[in-house]
Amino acid sequence: MTDDRWPPPPPPDEPPDPSRPAEPMPLGAIIQRAFSIHRTAIGTFALIALVSAVPLAVLGTLYQLGSEPSDTSLRQSLALLVYASAALLLVQPTASGTAVATIDALHGRRPDASRALRAVGERIGPLFLVAAGFAVGVALGGAAFLIPGLVLCVIWLFAPLVVVTEDRGAAASFRRSVDLVRGRFWATAGTWIALFLVFGALGLAATLPTEWIAAAVADGDRAVVLANALALIPGILVLPLAHISLALLYAERARQADGRWPAPERDSLT
Repeated sequence: MTDDRWPPPPPPDEPPDPSRPAEPMPLGAIIQRAFSIHRTAIGTFALIALVSAVPLAVLGTLYQLGSEPSDTSLRQSLALLVYASAALLLVQPTASGTAVATIDALHGRRPDASRALRAVGERIGPLFLVAAGFAVGVALGGAAFLIPGLVLCVIWLFAPLVVVTEDRGAAASFRRSVDLVRGRFWATAGTWIALFLVFGALGLAATLPTEWIAAAVADGDRAVVLANALALIPGILVLPLAHISLALLYAERARQADGRWPAPERDSLT
């Protein structure tokens, strides 16, 4: 019997036909579906988000306490680079776990935090290899010249998701991401940038009140610690929307390439 409390977007009715690529999902449809999937499993996605949100909050607090806004020295620039690279590594478990839950939703299954995080845990080694390679490649490309960094960011965009959702090795995940973007580079880049701006603005709007509250009741270092602690609440509610939209973009590219959504995560045998 169908559970009326769980109405996820249904998969395509027609049998998959790899020789006939699916119609691309427009930006508005990705955003709308992201909100729809998130709304029906807010608690699940919040639990997955906590895995990265807590260490990111600690990392952000330490960085802010140890930096000076007016410092433009090489040391400060290196500290920012280290912080950004570490943040990129820490966010991957949540991004990949959210992708597992999103793909489950596309197949009509209720997203499950334990199933999603189990998949991440089973592939954590290759995931961090991919995330580290991604961070180093983008950082070096950006340091040498901005354009190479942006190109690598786009063609490797799906590699951290692929390593978990498709259970591939690190090198195979990079190749798969490049294949998914091939012939769709500008469309992928444009959609990704638009999603980043939309959900980045939403996240900023959600966390700004926490900074005002912290500034009103504390000052100095205490205000920094309090602001980052309070930001966890809107963060775990808003951050999943960005990850769901990225997972939908990946799933849409995979559907165009393969004629079907990526396969859902298997249930535990224990």
